[in-house]
Amino acid sequence: IEEIKNRYKNVKYSKDLPKEKYETSWYRYEMFNMSEYDRVICIDSDCICIEDISYLFSEELDEYDLISVEDHIVSKCFNKLVPELERQGLRLSNLVKRMSEGKIDIQPALIVANKSIVNEKWYNKLINYANTAPFSYSVDEGVLNDFIYINNLKIKLLPLEWDYQDIYEQVCPQIGVPSKPIIVHCQESKPFKK
Repeated sequence: IEEIKNRYKNVKYSKDLPKEKYETSWYRYEMFNMSEYDRVICIDSDCICIEDISYLFSEELDEYDLISVEDHIVSKCFNKLVPELERQGLRLSNLVKRMSEGKIDIQPALIVANKSIVNEKWYNKLINYANTAPFSYSVDEGVLNDFIYINNLKIKLLPLEWDYQDIYEQVCPQIGVPSKPIIVHCQESKPFKK
């Protein structure tokens, strides 16, 4: 674990997202170093798979570099929050640029990565970027979204059913609850009370 911690020793945190609480969230990046695999799937530990996820292994996804889901909080709610968040010290210029270009941020509770980005070269570039980039929103998530668009990856966004977050009911009620969610992301209901 110390070896992995050292890989992220220069990443930036904020007072609202302190190292003590978010240090382990960087470890999802380790999936891109598993170069002996053709595809690596990372699902956050606060997610419950309640339907069949075999589609994530299908050949249909071979043509993409990265498969994930839209971060609906970012795409539907962040634009109103950006001025206040920047006053608090977050550097959101890359996010604002992506939004103005119509690019959608991914929610890394579900990441499916194919061989094109599961290799030592891509992984080392990502780690270097993580350790040198200014602080972005949600630590690892913000940096990853910055990086995947710098690299112009071919990204497939899965529908809401693939990562329905319980926090959406409070933050983005306009998106509604899917009738048959495949993965439920239990951000608010830990330890899975709802």
